[in-house]
Amino acid sequence: MSNTSEHSITKSFRRLLGHLTRKKKFQLVGLLLMMLLCGFAELFLLSTILPLLTLFIDPEIVWGIPQIRIVSSQLGINTSKELVLPAVIIFVIIVICLATIRLLNLWFNLNFSASIGSEFSKEAYRKTLFKDYSKHLQTNSSDVISALTTQLNITVEAINQAFQLVTGILVSLG
Repeated sequence: MSNTSEHSITKSFRRLLGHLTRKKKFQLVGLLLMMLLCGFAELFLLSTILPLLTLFIDPEIVWGIPQIRIVSSQLGINTSKELVLPAVIIFVIIVICLATIRLLNLWFNLNFSASIGSEFSKEAYRKTLFKDYSKHLQTNSSDVISALTTQLNITVEAINQAFQLVTGILVSLG
């Protein structure tokens, strides 16, 4: 990517942040934290797959770990084969938790994008409505409304896609 396009993206992002209210900026920080949580949850899920596969292939390897034996004996598990069902149940619970976190993240992304779009549209229509009467006579109001609606929808979708990109990057880095 060229330096000018990077500068343009950075400049656009700063301009966008400049239009956000203080409350929206705090919500943006919360959204970024949710994205990080999503990334760590994904990492945690990936780190549980190898032990689960090892348990399926050769439960004796996992049974040979002293900490597993101690915890297992306290839970009433006496053989390596008895470890499989609790491990699968724990894995399913982790998957359900991760799916819930991912859905919440998606919901927050969509709601935040929509709320930014709502603020932008409110401001754009306010500026349009409070123009001088002579300006209203010179412009076609349907063209203005059509352009505002189209551009605001594109802006909201771009913001949402940017949030999805950041989430994807954080998940892949996690």
